[in-house]
Amino acid sequence: MKKHFLSFIKNTLFILLSIQLFSSCSYLATKVIDLKDLPPPKGEYSIGSNIYTWVDDSRYELFTEEVNDKRRIVVQVWYPIQKRFIEKMPYIDNSKLRMSPIADQFSQLGVSPKLVS
Repeated sequence: MKKHFLSFIKNTLFILLSIQLFSSCSYLATKVIDLKDLPPPKGEYSIGSNIYTWVDDSRYELFTEEVNDKRRIVVQVWYPIQKRFIEKMPYIDNSKLRMSPIADQFSQLGVSPKLVS
């Protein structure tokens, strides 16, 4: 009985630690890999990007309070463009709308907002 209990505890701890590790991988990656000093792209082309919002009118959205809300997906596409067509895009679209929820997510992880910005 005691052997089974210890095995159960060991397996449970392993699963919990694995979940913690993999759920915070993006946070850990930003601390291990210094992305602030990446060199600018060199070459003939610059990088273009478009953001599309697609709505599937045949499927209802299950995770909303709106009764007739339809399934929606946002897709961002990057592609090569000629350098002369450069129009700078913000790093985060709708930043005034998105920054508060992003900061809330980091605060739940115990990360200071000063580390994120």
